[in-house]
Amino acid sequence: MLFAGHAAHPAANLLPLLRRPELLALANDIEINGLQHPVVLLDGKVLDGRNRLLACGIAKVKPRFVEFEGSSPTAYVLSANLRRRHLTKSQEAMIAAKALPLFEAEARDRLRQSATQRHRQLGHKVRSNLSSARMRSAPGKASEHAAKSLGVGSRYVEAAKQILHEDPKLARQVERGYLTLAGALRVITREKQVAAISSYEMPKGRYPVIVIDPPWRYFEDDDQRREGAPDYPTMSDEEIASLKIPATSDCIVWLWTTNSKMHDAFHVLESWGFEPKSILTWDKVIPRLGFWLRGQTEHCILATKGTPIISVRRPATLIREQSRAHSQKPEAFYNLVEGLCPAGPKLELFARRRRRGWVTSGGELDGADADNVVPLRRGVGS
Repeated sequence: MLFAGHAAHPAANLLPLLRRPELLALANDIEINGLQHPVVLLDGKVLDGRNRLLACGIAKVKPRFVEFEGSSPTAYVLSANLRRRHLTKSQEAMIAAKALPLFEAEARDRLRQSATQRHRQLGHKVRSNLSSARMRSAPGKASEHAAKSLGVGSRYVEAAKQILHEDPKLARQVERGYLTLAGALRVITREKQVAAISSYEMPKGRYPVIVIDPPWRYFEDDDQRREGAPDYPTMSDEEIASLKIPATSDCIVWLWTTNSKMHDAFHVLESWGFEPKSILTWDKVIPRLGFWLRGQTEHCILATKGTPIISVRRPATLIREQSRAHSQKPEAFYNLVEGLCPAGPKLELFARRRRRGWVTSGGELDGADADNVVPLRRGVGS
């Protein structure tokens, strides 16, 4: 895009142009008060003042130009504009991520200039080694410079870089202030989970012990923007009921459910051909969110088919253990299952982490948990 016959410098494009109402307001101010800040050029390109040039055109005011004389065009653009604009941390992080290649290029240019000067003073071998070492250090220093220039942490910048790489359209929404970094990452995560679901296949074989933590749906429209709604793809009761559970003829199923989905869970078990036998309750110690009452408990229905093997030891129906990561089940639960159900192999569907001796299937399993893993949606919390 040309601005009064001038192309924009790459550093100028780090920041989005003003929206139409803001641009018209600026043009009105320039028409009344004149152009207060000149447009800054570098090698004939607009380094700072794209909006002022456009506003001058609207107001029919002749712009004034000055030439940039600093050492870092990118740092200048960020410094000059951050004082004028109200940007969120997400916007600043996205700008910092976009600025990284420019800072790196500037660092390399400075090193080349420095190397050229040193060439005249040092021998060829020493000269080459010095130049290579400094070139290798440029990107790392540029990353630090970008983050410090906008006052954002490295974690924000890394998140912004991920969004830029994986979904440039989302990155533009963050840059314009329509979406936060966290919101964009949720969209990316959800898209990956949906893709994993579309290619999902049940684990092969049959299992005498199965733990299932399905992603129950709490709203008919599956709208993740609702307060209290899960930020991952959910399944309707009908979809959960239609799952083909890879059970042996004599099998124990442990079905996790929440207080509000207890009724639906019994219907799901019936559709799978399992008969409920008992209910295990998990006391999370600290109350969490809830639609009617604050949820402090979650439940796991023990159901059977055929005549499964169980231990003579009979554990109690209550586990008391503080919750950890979202939807992560208590360690005491797995110890209980392993103690009561000696048969194997054991299968966990919608798992969050791998467990030794189990076959696990879940969309949120880490790459380190690659053995016996099949992609699937993550389980639902309370």
